[in-house]
Amino acid sequence: MIQGNVKNLQDGFTPAIEVPPEKIPLAFYSGLFAYSGWQFLPSFTEEIVNPARNIPLGIIISMVIITGVYILANLAYFVVLSPTELLASEAVALTFGERVMGSWSVIISVAVAFSCIGSLNGALFSFARILMVSSREGLMPQVLGMIHVHNRTPLPAAIATFPIVIGMLMVPDINTLINYLSFTRWLFISIAVAVIPYFRWKYPDIPRPFKVPIILPIIFIICCLFVVGVSIYSSPVDCGIGAGITLTGIPVYLLFVWWEKKPSWFTNAVDAVTCFLQRYLLIAPEDKRTD
Repeated sequence: MIQGNVKNLQDGFTPAIEVPPEKIPLAFYSGLFAYSGWQFLPSFTEEIVNPARNIPLGIIISMVIITGVYILANLAYFVVLSPTELLASEAVALTFGERVMGSWSVIISVAVAFSCIGSLNGALFSFARILMVSSREGLMPQVLGMIHVHNRTPLPAAIATFPIVIGMLMVPDINTLINYLSFTRWLFISIAVAVIPYFRWKYPDIPRPFKVPIILPIIFIICCLFVVGVSIYSSPVDCGIGAGITLTGIPVYLLFVWWEKKPSWFTNAVDAVTCFLQRYLLIAPEDKRTD
């Protein structure tokens, strides 16, 4: 940019090609996916000292840093590569590295790999604790709520995420995966956030360690519903597939939660599997909290 290579930035809001309507939701979802790491932090509330202060602070600091890094990275891409080259590239960062660094472009690949490892670590850390708390509330099998006796980590919940991850890796196109799952993801996020204004109205006097101006969740809900509505209108098939994947959780709910009067052979089998996993994985129920 210092040398004046800004020709690709002069028409940033002029589309180089006509965007089909069915691609609009994917554009929204891809952008939201890139910045969605903040969602992991609230899952760590039990692990964080003074969460009322540190969780909002962590979200704000991380979002500012990530936004700055992403903007600088995209500026670098458009200074070096044309829009046509960006669209044709299967790995933009690697193409950028080959153009700028030559044989040293392997550094870009290593940096991307470390970035993926960090993202995977955060996702595994978060999803395992979601499963553990779901088990604690009686919504999942009891074994998923147990922790390792030495490391005190939710080992069975972490292992339970592996089949899901392997299934996702079998999808050849990441954009297809984002399109399938983002519809239900943002739909349920909007429903969860809708609880905030409802509770503010229903229970106005209860203590709230985390509190934001009521206008913020309302704006967030409207934006989520807009994205979901656009995706239903333009890509109903993808939304239907995503909803179908989500509905596979109904049998688990019916089996472990709704079905209360289970026969003895079923409970004995579940207990036997639980005892085997406790011995094999060195896991046990977590200590009851007294605070």
